[in-house]
Amino acid sequence: MVRRAVPADAAEVTRLRRLMFTSMGLDCDATDWEPACIAFFEQHFGSPDVVAMVVDAPDGIGLAASGVVELSREIPSPRAPRGTNAYISTISTDPRWRRQGMAAAIMTALVAVARDAGIDNVDLHATAEGRPLYERLGFVERMGNPALRLHLA
Repeated sequence: MVRRAVPADAAEVTRLRRLMFTSMGLDCDATDWEPACIAFFEQHFGSPDVVAMVVDAPDGIGLAASGVVELSREIPSPRAPRGTNAYISTISTDPRWRRQGMAAAIMTALVAVARDAGIDNVDLHATAEGRPLYERLGFVERMGNPALRLHLA
């Protein structure tokens, strides 16, 4: 049911990403981000550092669900002794196909990709709806991480 995304899936994964952002209350029309997102996915799907897992829609039209894991290196630290980290995003299921276990299957596959790559830590940002699934998989809040952001764009 779950397969690795290929560049031809870029537009559909971007559509699902839009659904995710919309459900989070973000204004997806504020900027013209989608062409750049599609181009990014077309370029990076198939690379070892950006892996997307998807489920084809049961009716054969597009994708039902998606998820992406980005693998990265950083300076080794006590929390990441090998200096390897991953970030999971774009966990999204088309409303027509929700509550069928697709997100759980995608998450399991993405965590396996990270584990197989020797990743120290996997991070994600959870919505209230997704949080119970992530907690069942072992994700916990990061204590002592008062993340701050400087927006430069």
